[in-house]
Amino acid sequence: MKQSPVGLCYHCESPIPEGVDIVAQIDGEPAAMCCHGCKAVAEAIVAGGLSDFYRQRTASAATPSEVPPEKQRELALFNRQDMQKDFVRVLSDQEHECTLIIGDITCAACVWLLERFASEIPGVNSLHINHSNHRGVVSWDPNKIGLGEILTRLHQIGYRSYPYHPNTEQQLQERQDKQMLIRIIVAGFGMMQSMMFALPLYFQWVEDISGGMIDLLRWFSFVLTLPVILYSSHPFTAAAWRDLKTRSMTMDVPVALALWLAFLASVWITIFGGPEVYYESVCMFAFLLLLSRYIERKVRLKGIQSSSFLMSSMPAAALRITNGEEEVVALADLRPGDLVRVKPGETIPADGYIREGRTSVNEAALTGEYLPVSKEPGSKIIGGTVNIESPLIAEITAVGENTQMSAIMRIMERAGRERPRIAVMANRVARYFISATLLVSVLVGWYWWHQEGPHEAFRVILSILVVTCPCALSLATPTALTAATTALRQRGFLIARSFVLEGIANATTFVFDKTGTLTEGRLVVEEVIPAPGYDREQVLALAAALEYHSVHPIAAAFHPYRQSMANDVRTVSGLGLEGTIEGRQYRIGVAEFVQSELPESEKQAMPGQGHWIALANQQEVIAWFKLNDRIRPDADEALQALRAMGTKLIMLSGDRSSVVAEVGEQLGFDEVRGGCSPEDKLTAMQELQAKGEQIVMVGDGINDVPVMAGAHLSIAMNNASDLTRLNADAILLSDRLMGLVNAVRTARQTKKIIRENLGWSILYNVLALPLAMAGLVTPWQAAIGMSVSSLIVALNALRLTRREDKDRPATNIAAPTQA
Repeated sequence: MKQSPVGLCYHCESPIPEGVDIVAQIDGEPAAMCCHGCKAVAEAIVAGGLSDFYRQRTASAATPSEVPPEKQRELALFNRQDMQKDFVRVLSDQEHECTLIIGDITCAACVWLLERFASEIPGVNSLHINHSNHRGVVSWDPNKIGLGEILTRLHQIGYRSYPYHPNTEQQLQERQDKQMLIRIIVAGFGMMQSMMFALPLYFQWVEDISGGMIDLLRWFSFVLTLPVILYSSHPFTAAAWRDLKTRSMTMDVPVALALWLAFLASVWITIFGGPEVYYESVCMFAFLLLLSRYIERKVRLKGIQSSSFLMSSMPAAALRITNGEEEVVALADLRPGDLVRVKPGETIPADGYIREGRTSVNEAALTGEYLPVSKEPGSKIIGGTVNIESPLIAEITAVGENTQMSAIMRIMERAGRERPRIAVMANRVARYFISATLLVSVLVGWYWWHQEGPHEAFRVILSILVVTCPCALSLATPTALTAATTALRQRGFLIARSFVLEGIANATTFVFDKTGTLTEGRLVVEEVIPAPGYDREQVLALAAALEYHSVHPIAAAFHPYRQSMANDVRTVSGLGLEGTIEGRQYRIGVAEFVQSELPESEKQAMPGQGHWIALANQQEVIAWFKLNDRIRPDADEALQALRAMGTKLIMLSGDRSSVVAEVGEQLGFDEVRGGCSPEDKLTAMQELQAKGEQIVMVGDGINDVPVMAGAHLSIAMNNASDLTRLNADAILLSDRLMGLVNAVRTARQTKKIIRENLGWSILYNVLALPLAMAGLVTPWQAAIGMSVSSLIVALNALRLTRREDKDRPATNIAAPTQA
């Protein structure tokens, strides 16, 4: 019998369950299998003449599985023309082409197997797979087979495959990345080879070299540098020419000027003779500058990729329930009011709320919180998040552009279009610096021309242009801001305005609303005092029966205890409810209302401070309930951290109850004001601003909008009203106030890194410029210095992308239904 490791399946190398005796014939010899799926796939591989797969593989094969009917229906959607229009390329009537994302590839043998297995499928022309990114290009005849059938066949042998559907922006980025890498490679090759020719002459490693050999080496260097100056350096040349035509001054102007001056001077010397050429400096300058810009580009694109990932996390299809029947439909076919079933591990297709089922949802892609959030009937769910535990039925409330995911995308795009004040200032300084550099280079060149002659003057001018290129100065601020914005978005803090990072870093006072901000914004039953003869569960069930159909926030506190429903329920506005349960009349609400028809001897005072309501029958009060809006679990930790950072904490609440003082004392606020109208809050804010305080307002309600508009910076909670979120400068996407603390820390670290970057840029230029003016720096040394300076700035900004909470695992995105 063919052997894999003892007790393991010959095909997938998984443990064989006890008592399972399944054998397949591989090359005429029996081989033990763990299941009939592996047996079927193994026999299909052998029957197709692909048994070499088992000799070539270096890792376990994917475990095959029967494709469920729901999955088959979902994959069949990809046969539809309207589904294919965005990712299928029509080459002819007999040939269509599509790029696939193929999962579960473990080694090169998997690629070999897939390509040959696909070629055996009738109607499939070819499948070519890139092992590095697990993408494959499949070509097929649509008259013989559909794309959905191809995907199903690949699923059957254990390789989950879906069409790769990049957006236009992502495709453009990939093309630009590829082109930029080619430019870097060309410049790097030219640099290494030209340096190989130049170093022996620079350091006199070769003695008695003839003039003819020197000319030959220069012509070799010219040939190597030509593609560098024409191709690799083309972005600098094109940008400089554009800037000169628009009469603007950017760092591309001195870069292109230095490159072309050095190249043309070297060509002149190569043809007519001279002491030295600068081909190696041109190649080195272009290579190092392209490399530093590539790193800066990667930092900047992390933000764009983060937002693109949000939309790509949406599934391609959903399981809609219509008249009790389930059908797989495309995401675009969903409408508000539709019922959908979401199974464990699947991505929620659109915004809505749960009608049936209890589960937990992974909202990490949206909020940055790695712990799943418990959900029950009535709970709000957001499209793009992942159902974890149990199946659920949800009613759709928003689709397409009306979903929360789309709203976040729009906010991110708006923030990306705005430029912070510090970035504008840095660019203005860079423009003046460039003009000053060009003037200095001309004056210093004139001096050297008269002192040492044209050759030395040209070398000094070239060194000044290269060494003082303000790349680091121009990158110092935007790179850090981009890295910080991206990092905060991944941690659940969404920046809507460009000045947020600067504002929150300089904040001296944080003003909080209470309800829904410091508290969870929903009442819970904190304490129950039943009358003699009654127990806790009994009185809670009676109260829940009365509150069964009420939409008042108090009613929600009793919903978890519902067992039955009262009859003839009547609402008395502002006071409470009365109704009949099993033939007896009950009342629940404020003490005055509940006890209004009781004998004086049976009336009771409230048991203590706080928000108490009573439950009574027609003879006596049978229970008191203390309701409370619970303080957020991390509120105390977050406020202590903010206080440790030296900020002042103030609470302004519209609540007139004694709870305001209790919460303020419990959380240690410096100042607490209750019973505040929106006008009172705004007046208090203006008083603080008159004292020079830099204020950040954190709130959630519509009544907070005026005061948030009057603050230096406003932050809305995740549960805030749409109007509040729309007018806020930033949004805390998770329910944890520690997200606010992380934002303050990141903003202050960003401010520190920007200062470090600007300080380094200025220090570098202060030290390097005099050395270049004195003729102590050669052009190639200047290229190294300038590029290292830019790399330091970009890498320093990357520190902002590191998570401080090391104990958090990486976000796990499991979306088997996504395309």
